[in-house]
Amino acid sequence: MDPSDLERAARAAYERGRLVRALPVALPVAAMTAGTALLTGFGASVAIGVAVAGLVVGLAWRGQDPGRGVVPGLFGGVVAWLLPLAWACQTGVCSASCTLQCAVVALGAGLAGGLVLHRTGGGVTALAAVAVAAGCASIGCVPLGSFGLLGVAGVLVAGLPAVRLSPA
Repeated sequence: MDPSDLERAARAAYERGRLVRALPVALPVAAMTAGTALLTGFGASVAIGVAVAGLVVGLAWRGQDPGRGVVPGLFGGVVAWLLPLAWACQTGVCSASCTLQCAVVALGAGLAGGLVLHRTGGGVTALAAVAVAAGCASIGCVPLGSFGLLGVAGVLVAGLPAVRLSPA
């Protein structure tokens, strides 16, 4: 076997191992997606869940600073995912007050998360965590319609100061 072939085979095995190690990290996203789809009957949550699972696996596979943001993002995302479901918005027809409450809490959670992430390092790690949290929240906010997704956008925007203010 040629040394370059051996090197390619070793590199491929190494990358496969990293991918296999990253796959279980997406299990919470799969659970959130299945829970939302079963409780609300919204198939759109499955499409968003698949995209978020891909993001989580990609960041975990990449590792380094982006990979370090996955677990904090999942913790924040689970809380933000539960909020719309806790306000009994399962029917897909939410009152204006429910939607407003979800958006306000999401914005507050984004600000708090941004401050916490800033203290833990910020930068690319914070951006990855905010993106994962916003993705997870959007799985639960699909039943709220466009207002729910606007609340998620608020979370993303509110978390950006952690990236901007973080040390280089």
